[in-house]
Parts: sequence; C-alpha cells; structure tokens
Amino acid sequence: MTSDNEIIRRSWDNPAVFAEMYDRHATSVYRYAARRAGVDTADDIMAETFLVAFERRNRFDSAFESALPWLLGIATVLIRKHRGSEARFLRAVVASGPPRRSLRITMIASTQTSPFALWRERFASCLLATGMHCCCMRGATSTMRALHSP
Repeated sequence: MTSDNEIIRRSWDNPAVFAEMYDRHATSVYRYAARRAGVDTADDIMAETFLVAFERRNRFDSAFESALPWLLGIATVLIRKHRGSEARFLRAVVASGPPRRSLRITMIASTQTSPFALWRERFASCLLATGMHCCCMRGATSTMRALHSP
C-alpha cells in the first residue's frame, strides 16, 4: 500500500492519481465535517477540502506519511469560514425584520423547504434575537412560539 506522501508526490506529474487520496480519506473527512458542522454542510465541506488540498498539494509536508491530519486541518478552516458566513447571514436576516407572511408562504412553496429546515431557521433567528448562545429545547421552543406567534 502506498503512503499518502507518495500519492501526493505522484500527483504532481499525474493529477488523476490524487483521486486515490479522495478514495482513502473522503469518509473520514465527511464524518469529521458532519460532527463539527452538521450533515447539511458536510458534503460541501468535504468536497471543498479535497479541492483545496489538490490545489495546495505542493505545500504538503513530505515528512508525514498520512495526509489525514492535513486534510482535517483544511476542513477545520473551511468549517470556521462557513460558520462565520452563516452567522453573518443570520444576523442580516434578523436585522431585516420578520418576513411578511405572504412572502414566507411564497418562499416555502417555491423552494419546497423541509419543515425541519424552516424550524432550524426560526430557531437560529430566535437565538440571535434573544442573544442566547445555547439553550435547552423546551426553552427555545417556548421562546420561538412567543417571538413568532401570529
């Protein structure tokens, strides 16, 4: 079995060889991203991790046999960036005020958003609106009902 170090070195001459890295570590990177960022974004984080790794493969430290720690480091940075952009988006949503009911119904019908995704959106806006960073489900549910009641 060839080491990750050798695969990366061979991929400089033959970029298609880098697919072996994906086959070897995609599951681990996906699981790591799912635990840290949720299953909703794990696929995107995993794909972007391998894209960044491929583009920066000349920076891999050849002293290491396994590339998994390097890949997880890339995934960590991407997760941090994702969380920052998601937080900026949620702050903008809260700052824009509650959507009109008719607009919200149109948005739901047009995008066919799942009930869980809508609940998650309302939960996040509730946390931002109340300044809470984490809370129990019962408290969050009652606060959401109070904030979003018609």
